[in-house]
This record gives sequence, structure tokens and C-alpha cells, in this order.
Amino acid sequence: MHASSTCQSHCSTPVSRTGLGHSILRLLQLSRSRRALASLTGDQLCDIGMDKTAARNEAKRPIWDVPQTWRS
Repeated sequence: MHASSTCQSHCSTPVSRTGLGHSILRLLQLSRSRRALASLTGDQLCDIGMDKTAARNEAKRPIWDVPQTWRS
């Protein structure tokens, strides 16, 4: 029981919203999102208003090609 509470307190340490660590986490999240997008079926893509070509193009973008709003 003690080990569990120690792990929880360690794991719940807040992550800084600025700096290199946060930028890396955002890039990893973007990479995972793009991989997930590439795995969607045609029906799923239709549900979110995308076609296979647009999804494939988005999924192929390099990790450093981020949305403009991230560059501010």
C-alpha cells in the first residue's frame, strides 16, 4: 500500500507547460494522432469530414511540421 501511494505521488508530478519537455510531449502527441488518423477506415474518416487522401497527406507530414498556432 505504501509503494502504491509513493508511485501515485511521483506519477502525479505536474509537467511544466513551457520548455523543451513540453514541446517534446506535444510533438509525440501529434505523432500518435497522425498515426491514429492513418489507421481510420473510410467510414470513420467520413464521420470526421475527411477523405482518405487528406488523411494520408496529414499522416505523412513530418513531426516538425506543426500547426501554425504552436509557433507563437
